[in-house]
Amino acid sequence: MGRDLVQNSNCREVVDNVVDMAHFFYIHFAFPTFFKNVLEGHVAAQYLTTKSRPDVSTGSNYADGGETTLRSEAAYYGPSYMIDYLSARLPRHDDAERADQTVTTRSRPILSCSSGARS
Repeated sequence: MGRDLVQNSNCREVVDNVVDMAHFFYIHFAFPTFFKNVLEGHVAAQYLTTKSRPDVSTGSNYADGGETTLRSEAAYYGPSYMIDYLSARLPRHDDAERADQTVTTRSRPILSCSSGARS
């Protein structure tokens, strides 16, 4: 299981992406076909279905020129974490098969002692 550390980021970027449908087209190279937000208490949920953009080639062997669809159900439990359930249908696979994944994103302050600041 891999871990990526992103520094110099703000936790507001996570919740901003939950409600920003337009960024999927430009950042993730996906074409949203369904997008819905549900805001209840401290939970911001996003329901999304996308298809691959035919004008963008990612160089992946998975799509192989066909259309890839992705279904996402993400919930941001602010201000600390987001759980995203993903289900992708790839054109090279039988329609009964899909690639499923759960992504957990955590936002917390990262304190660095190497900044030279002294207390």
